[in-house]
Amino acid sequence: MKSHSQQVSGFTLTEVLVTVGIIGTLSTLATPSFVNALKSNEQSSAKATVAGIQTIISSYIDETGKIPKSWKEINSISAIMTSNGDGTSRQALKTDFSQITLPGEKYKLEVKPPSGTGTIFTIIASPTNTNGQQYIHACLDISNGASDLTTSSSSSEVMNLCS
Repeated sequence: MKSHSQQVSGFTLTEVLVTVGIIGTLSTLATPSFVNALKSNEQSSAKATVAGIQTIISSYIDETGKIPKSWKEINSISAIMTSNGDGTSRQALKTDFSQITLPGEKYKLEVKPPSGTGTIFTIIASPTNTNGQQYIHACLDISNGASDLTTSSSSSEVMNLCS
């Protein structure tokens, strides 16, 4: 009588554990880089929006000869999108420059028009979660077109940059 031995192919427990350990180590090393890249991307997007708003305000003044007083007015030049809070976006059509949330819900945006006889618009993008995110602050002087855009890790640093 012949004895039949079956050969079973597969991985040993040791091989599986070593593989899982290597994958775990690699993911531990890669995760912080990935998270930082995400934050950098979100910040870059918010900076681009702020810079775009500076341009839109200037365009509005050039086309109408008036200083805009609301999101609705500058939306007549170019669409400014805001978050609905449910993952969808719509145009910011508020009749003032009160705070809106940018799509992606990572930044809140506020525009402060010049007061009295002033000529400087202040635009502030504040992170909704300050864990590692930067505040974005921009100034636009409508008397001469000068503008500036900076970032800071603290809200107190950005408050007096345009004065």
